[in-house]
Amino acid sequence: MNTPSSLYKYKSLSDEKRKDHVREMFGDHKVWFSKRADFNDPFEFHFTPSFEATTDKKIEVFALALQSKNPNMMKESAKAEATRAFSSSPDILKKWEQERLRLFHNRLNEEVGVFSLTEYKDDILMWSHYADKHRGICIEFRPVEEEHDKFYYQALKVNYPKDNAPPQLNFYCYRDNPSEWAVKCLSTKALHWEYEGEWRIIDVRNGPGKRSIPQGLISSVILGYRIERSDRDLIMKLTSSYPTPITIYQAEIKSGYYELEIQRCD
Repeated sequence: MNTPSSLYKYKSLSDEKRKDHVREMFGDHKVWFSKRADFNDPFEFHFTPSFEATTDKKIEVFALALQSKNPNMMKESAKAEATRAFSSSPDILKKWEQERLRLFHNRLNEEVGVFSLTEYKDDILMWSHYADKHRGICIEFRPVEEEHDKFYYQALKVNYPKDNAPPQLNFYCYRDNPSEWAVKCLSTKALHWEYEGEWRIIDVRNGPGKRSIPQGLISSVILGYRIERSDRDLIMKLTSSYPTPITIYQAEIKSGYYELEIQRCD
């Protein structure tokens, strides 16, 4: 699926720490990649583990694991040792499977960073949940240069399965296409969250923490319907010193509807 021409980030300005994050986005061109524990959904990176495989497949993968621990071990020796372990001590294989599962969970917890964005700029629930009850802002990211593309087009659309079932991860097939399996785990959420229209930029190399973004990637800011005057002034100051022009909008209640309308500020 093609990435939308614009993606959005809701931000709260409720305390100095959150304001500092916003200052860093505009002044230092840095954003925060969150770790698993930072998310409000306990089902983040949820999956159903599976160790179903043929005997030959189990021996093949176990032999590869033995070789990775002992680089000097020949392929034939590794396969012979894996075959002996499988036939004489099934518990060895079972313990290895559980260890793989434990290490994979540890990697998800500690080594994965996620920068979440959304397709929607006018969702009243997200304004309430992520922008301090409409007192915060919504930032638009729009790529206009090749440098922007390298960051922006990494975004993956989150999948919300209609059966509300997490992806199944078979640890004996994982090695065949690790990127595909990782994407399934990291970009699937419960159907309840579908209204968010989330896209994710995922960093499995550097993990959680601050990351640089290209200058000029931010194209507009929408001020929340209830934004405080002091916070409005802060945003006007930050955007005025940004290296490229930023358009300022104001969210207003649409007369006669439970909806917002986004109006450009003169």
